[in-house]
Amino acid sequence: MSKSCPIAVLDTGAGGLSVVNSLRSLLPHEDICYFADTAHLPYGIKSPELISRLSLRMAQKIVEISHCKILVIACHTISVWCLAEIQKSIGIPVVGMVEPSIQGLKQLIAEKDIASVAILSTNATKTSGAYRKAWDIVDNKHQVALIEHASTPLVYLVEEEGLLLSEMAGIVEQFIPESVRNADALLIGCTHFSALKPTFAQILKPDSLIIDGADLAAAATKETLQSFDGLVAKDTLGQLKVYVSDNKERFLNVSQRFITGELAVTLINDYAGT
Repeated sequence: MSKSCPIAVLDTGAGGLSVVNSLRSLLPHEDICYFADTAHLPYGIKSPELISRLSLRMAQKIVEISHCKILVIACHTISVWCLAEIQKSIGIPVVGMVEPSIQGLKQLIAEKDIASVAILSTNATKTSGAYRKAWDIVDNKHQVALIEHASTPLVYLVEEEGLLLSEMAGIVEQFIPESVRNADALLIGCTHFSALKPTFAQILKPDSLIIDGADLAAAATKETLQSFDGLVAKDTLGQLKVYVSDNKERFLNVSQRFITGELAVTLINDYAGT
């Protein structure tokens, strides 16, 4: 696989652009190809069987389109249910959201005096039990309380056109219980929720730390590329290509919550109905 091949990133909607944003900051010379399955958004309320079928299909499609050197699953829901299956099927390195988040939390707990960590995610991510199963890795001394809360409606809120982020604080607060608001640290366990970081900062207690899984996934992608000498060898800025499976105009409007600048978005006409 050539170093000049792009990084592919997939998600159900615009939320994965938070990972793209982090990648562009960390690896500005890399080309990126992004695919959002907007026709089937959100995955977080679907059955594991349907999540698996849709995710594998999406992964195969983006690899086919992009001829990428690495695939980033910019969705916690897909990562917890389908990462191993996708890794087996496409034959290139795959980076998900969960393992980088676990390692990031482990480092945070080792460095900071933290008594509680809240993970805000979709229903499907919480139901998987992925973070609770890995908590011994994060906190092997069993000194830090894990608080998990699912709030899939926030995905719809972020994807809602015409609602300003500045207007969301009162709405978001209704979906965030007191236990999460009072945690010492919050892991953003859904890439859509990255758009709400300023709102979370208003809702959480003043000294609470906010950890964005998008930044951790981007760092893990760079580390993986370095491990097989896969970083692009050029000095010019990388290009971003975006594909969606439905409703290009809506995606463009919502995308501005995650990434600045104009996007060239291509609709895959034969994808949504098949």
